[in-house]
Amino acid sequence: MDLKRAIQAFFKPIKSCPLFLVLFLTSCDGLVKVVDPDKVPDIASKLVVESYISPQSPTIEVKVTESLPLYGDHKIDPIYIKNAVVILSGESGQVRIPYDDSTSRYVIDSSLFRIESGKIYKITVSDDKRSVKATTRVPDKVVLLKNYRIDTVPGEFEPLLAARLRCSWDDIKGEANYYSMRGYAITESTELNYDYQTKKWKAGPRTVFTLLYDFIKDIIILSDKNQDGLTLTTPQSIIPLPFDHSGKVTDSDGNEYIIDSDPRIKQIHVEILHLNESYYKFYQTLRDSDNRGNPFAEPLLIYNNIEGGLGCFGAYTAGITELTF
Repeated sequence: MDLKRAIQAFFKPIKSCPLFLVLFLTSCDGLVKVVDPDKVPDIASKLVVESYISPQSPTIEVKVTESLPLYGDHKIDPIYIKNAVVILSGESGQVRIPYDDSTSRYVIDSSLFRIESGKIYKITVSDDKRSVKATTRVPDKVVLLKNYRIDTVPGEFEPLLAARLRCSWDDIKGEANYYSMRGYAITESTELNYDYQTKKWKAGPRTVFTLLYDFIKDIIILSDKNQDGLTLTTPQSIIPLPFDHSGKVTDSDGNEYIIDSDPRIKQIHVEILHLNESYYKFYQTLRDSDNRGNPFAEPLLIYNNIEGGLGCFGAYTAGITELTF
C-alpha cells in the first residue's frame, strides 16, 4: 500500500470486529442438547448497525450486517446487507446514504450532509423484513493536544531504535467526558529504491506510514471519572525507526556513491477524540468482554443502542494536531 492510500484508509471509521456478536448470539447453542427445543424461544437474526459521525470526518459511513440466528450454521465472516434503506436525519433535514460496494458500507461525502457539534441525529435502517433506529448526540467541544513527549528506546531487534510517544490534553471541567486517541507517524530515510515504472534502482527518500495504535488490539478509551479537570495522558505508542546505516551503493545506471540513510520522523498526526457516552460504552464493554482466553471469565453483554436491532450509533469530535520535524 502506498502512502496516499494508507492515509486515506486511516480516516475510515474505527473498525470493530463483528465476531463478538457471533459469539454472544451463539453462546447458548449448547442448550439444544440438554433442553427440549420446543421450550426454547426462536430467536431470528437481527440487523446490526454500526456508525460513528463527526464534524471532522470526511465521510459518513454506516456498516449494516445481520446477526446469526440462535440456531443454524455458524459463520465467522459478517453477512453484509446491501439492499437496506439508510436514512440519516437532523435539524437541517435528512439524507439517504447509498451502498458502496468497494467498502461494503453505506457512504456519502460529509459535504452532502453536515454534522454539527452539539446537535442530535437520528438514523433509521430497514430492509424488506426488518427496521431499526437510533439517536445520538455529537459532543459540544473539540479537545486539542496540549503536550507530547518523544524519546528513543531500543527497537524489537538490536541495533534498531524506536521512538516512544506519549500525548496529553486537559479534561473539560465540570462534566463527564470520554476520550480516545488515534494517529499515525511518517518516517523517512534515504535508501536505494526500486522504481517499478522505470525498472531501475535509484537512491532517494523512502517513507513509512505507521499507526500510533492498533485500535482493535489496544482499544484506547479513557474516562475522566475521578480526574475531572485534570491533564489526561495516553499510554505510550511505539514508532519503529528505519535502520541507520551508510555505505557505497550502485544504481541501475552503474553510478557508485555513498549514501547515509539518515532515519528521521517526518510527521506525526494526532487526533484527540472526544466521544459521546454511547460510543464510549460500546467500546468499553467490547474491551472488557475480551477475556484473553480465560475460561473462568463471566460473559459480558455488549452495549447496544440500536432499537430493534444490535450495534452502536455514536458520535465524536476530533481535535487534530499535525507535528512536523
